[in-house]
Amino acid sequence: MKPASSSRESSLPEYFPAPLAYRRRPTRVVMVGDVGIGGDQPIRVQSMLTCNTWDVPRVIEEMGELAGAGCEIVRLTVPARRDLEALPEIRAAMAAEGLTAPLVADIHFNPRLAVGAAPHVEKVRINPGNYVDRKRFEVRDYSDAQYAGELARVEDALLPLIEALKRHGRSLRVGVNHGSLSDRVLNRHGDTPRGMVECAMEYLRILARHGFHENVVSMKSSNPLVAIRAYRLLAMAMDAEGMDYPLHLGVTEAGDGAEGRVKSAIGIGALLRDGLGDTVRVSLTEPAAKEIPAARQLVRALGALREGQHLPEGVFHAPLEFRRRSSLPVEAPTVSPSVSSSVPSPVPSSVPSSVPSSVPSSVAEEKSPPVMVGGGHPVAFLARGPEKFRLKLEAHEHTEPFDGVLRELPTLEQLSDGRLSGGQGDAVLLEASEVDGPALRRLISAGTSAGTSAETSAGVSGGRPRLLILRGGRLLYPLRRLVGLLETAGLEWPLGVMVPEHGNGAEGGEAGLPLDIAAEVGSLAADGLLDAIVCPVAEPDAPVARFCRILLQGARLRAYRTEYISCPSCGRTLFDLEEITARIKARTAHLKGVRIGIMGCIVNGPGEMADADFGYVGGAPGRINLYKGQDCVERGIPAGQAVERLVELIKQHGAWVEAG
Repeated sequence: MKPASSSRESSLPEYFPAPLAYRRRPTRVVMVGDVGIGGDQPIRVQSMLTCNTWDVPRVIEEMGELAGAGCEIVRLTVPARRDLEALPEIRAAMAAEGLTAPLVADIHFNPRLAVGAAPHVEKVRINPGNYVDRKRFEVRDYSDAQYAGELARVEDALLPLIEALKRHGRSLRVGVNHGSLSDRVLNRHGDTPRGMVECAMEYLRILARHGFHENVVSMKSSNPLVAIRAYRLLAMAMDAEGMDYPLHLGVTEAGDGAEGRVKSAIGIGALLRDGLGDTVRVSLTEPAAKEIPAARQLVRALGALREGQHLPEGVFHAPLEFRRRSSLPVEAPTVSPSVSSSVPSPVPSSVPSSVPSSVPSSVAEEKSPPVMVGGGHPVAFLARGPEKFRLKLEAHEHTEPFDGVLRELPTLEQLSDGRLSGGQGDAVLLEASEVDGPALRRLISAGTSAGTSAETSAGVSGGRPRLLILRGGRLLYPLRRLVGLLETAGLEWPLGVMVPEHGNGAEGGEAGLPLDIAAEVGSLAADGLLDAIVCPVAEPDAPVARFCRILLQGARLRAYRTEYISCPSCGRTLFDLEEITARIKARTAHLKGVRIGIMGCIVNGPGEMADADFGYVGGAPGRINLYKGQDCVERGIPAGQAVERLVELIKQHGAWVEAG
């Protein structure tokens, strides 16, 4: 055992108001038409139209669908003069149809369009990475004088928009995207969460200097862990400069289906539980109205947190940059599988934002090696099963097995009663409600005083580390509390959570996904606190087992299948995103650990798919550009040939394997 380290607790400021209870960050109220964002206003749910803005009948039809789903704010893209000129007609048609949701104009690259849109919409969204700057991927060292000159150029370009927003009583979203930071920011601050924050703060300082404060800010990324860190750092940066602007939450290019919803829940839900966020958008490669149920489910789940029992306050600080909590290794008490199996190679847990282009498989022997948990080992995926269980993998050709199936574990009550001793206490199952109870405190006391009467009464011996597996209705705040208790005692015991079969929200959401659980586990992953995730049933094909695998991959803890970074459609999209995404998935879904970006236009092209190994990007109507990383390697491919050319590109770079 190591003594408790005080550096982690004392050197880092808190970046969310209450780590052991839900407490919303206080902000000013920013009005978007008649809808307030921030302050004591409800957390608003919004979406974006997928159609062309100049197609007014379709705009009105889609707005009606969103209104019926419960969308409170509607965004549309204004990429060209034709779209700008359609805005007055859209307003007239909205009035005729009784549609009242405020409109947000989404602007990239063209400040004149932003100024022109201000009279016709309630809010303008600009991307500070491309509002004035053009991304050239240049490597350049800026002197302080040169950097100041660049900011002066930005300020001059912003002044007409500030004047228009003030004149018409409009609000502004400063919407930073991880993959479209300016060259100026990239060269000084890097392609990092801190770089994202500085990108926003440059603009917010200019806006504040000119007396404009009707601002909402977002920090979006296709990597939910990057988004979580960026929003937390932004809250700290704004607090330090006396800014109280509301936050718009989202995980961009999340994809579709269960994967897209879970990835969104990890990022958005984790931040909501930190008290951050005043409006949310779940971005899916699906019709816009399908985004709303998932968003509403994430917001509704906060009601239960407000009503729940708040744990006592205590020391808890998560790292500002990802750092896995230090723990000692424990051999999980598992039942060995009875047949050979393919075990997925884990993503290195120390680098959650980077997955190798190809993750090979390793073959387990008849007698499996021990499953180690903690101590720097990858986050384990375990299942709970009876003593006599034997994993029959041959019946599950299309699913990945668990790392191991746990024998029946002693409960904290059994251990505390002294009914068990020795190695049986190396893994312990405890309820979330027991975290502040006397039985756990006795167990912790035993771990810090080996050989004493306290140890004997707790039913453990030898001072070995214990694997503690937490289960219960809610996991986030109790596990954070447990981390604080262990750190105070100087214990580096590994920690796991058992995922419940059902979520805690008022409804199951689309496909019955427990998105509230994804939010809690995602937050724990972002804080580096997890050593194991336990599935409550030992059936690889069970819905909860599939959910756990999606959750592990979405949180960047393991790689089980191809990951798709696909944008939601909008008026800038140059092909049918849903159809093409389905076609690409049909050809490539078996490539474990490979990331493929599917982007409808150049705005969401090489920058926004910064995480991808390969990219399929709309370059012009009927033409596709292919990327390896951020490098365009083929341009202007006819759309009918592009999917197979993408497959050939993957093969050329050695990342292709044939489907088994």
